[in-house]
Amino acid sequence: MRLAQEKLEKLALPEVSAAGLRAMEYERGTICRAVEAALRPALDKLSLPPEGGWLACAYAELCHGLFPDPAHAALPAQVRQALALLIPALDAALACEDAPFDILTDLLPFDEALCEESRVREEYALFGRELAASRYLLTLRLAREVMPFDPASHTIGVRNIAVRTALLAKQAGLPVDVPLVAAASLCHDIGKFACRGEDARRIPYLHYYYTWQWLTDRDMEHIAHISANHSTWDLEFENLPIESLLLIYADFRVRGTRENGRETVRIYPLSQAYEM
Repeated sequence: MRLAQEKLEKLALPEVSAAGLRAMEYERGTICRAVEAALRPALDKLSLPPEGGWLACAYAELCHGLFPDPAHAALPAQVRQALALLIPALDAALACEDAPFDILTDLLPFDEALCEESRVREEYALFGRELAASRYLLTLRLAREVMPFDPASHTIGVRNIAVRTALLAKQAGLPVDVPLVAAASLCHDIGKFACRGEDARRIPYLHYYYTWQWLTDRDMEHIAHISANHSTWDLEFENLPIESLLLIYADFRVRGTRENGRETVRIYPLSQAYEM
C-alpha cells in the first residue's frame, strides 16, 4: 500500500521526511518499521542508532511523555534531533494511511452532531487536543510493532465495540452519551503506560488509578469517571451509568492470547469472552 499522497502534500514536513514518505510502501501492521526504514539514511546522518534501534527509542520517549519516568535517561542532543525528525514523520504516516477500515486499527466515526449534544462537550473537545498533543495513538501503534503485546488492537477494538453498541443503544432510545463512551473507552488502559518498575507486576490493579490520574490532571473528570471504572470485580452494576456498562461489555469482548511469544487480539462472541 501507499500513503494518501494528497493528504501528505498538505502536511508541513521537512523535505527529507516528505520525500521518504512519498516513496514508501507499507503494510498496516508494520507501517512504523516502513517509516523508519525510509528515513534511516537521514537518521543515521544525524546520530548513531541508539541501543535497541530508532523505533524502540521513539517508543520510550513517547511513553515518558505520557507518564514522566524519573528513571528515564536524558538523550544526547544528536539522538533528540533524530527523533525530532522521526516522530513527526511517524505521526504523518498514520494520518495519511490509505487502506480499508480495520476495526482493530481505525477509529469508527460517528456523527459530529452528537458532540454538540453531549453533556461532556467541552471535555470531549479538550480530550481531542490532549490526545493529539500526547501522541497517544502513535504510542499504541508503535507498541504493536516493538513490544510483545498489542495495546493498539485491544484499545481501538474496545473503543469501536463500545461506540458501535452505544450508537445502537441510542437508536433504541436509551440515554447514551456517545462521545463520552468514545473518549472513555479509547483511554481506558492509558494508565498501563505508567506501570513501570515494581508497578509492572501490578498492572491489572494499578492501571485504573493511573488512568484516573492522567485524565483528572488534565481536567477531564467526567471522562475519568467512566474510563477508570471498567473493572467488574469491585463495582455494583446498579450504581453504574450506562456508559460504564458499555465499556465493561466491550472490554470483555476484545481479548488477547499469546501465540509464538506475541499477543494476538481478537473480538470474541460474548460467551467465549466470558469463559476467557
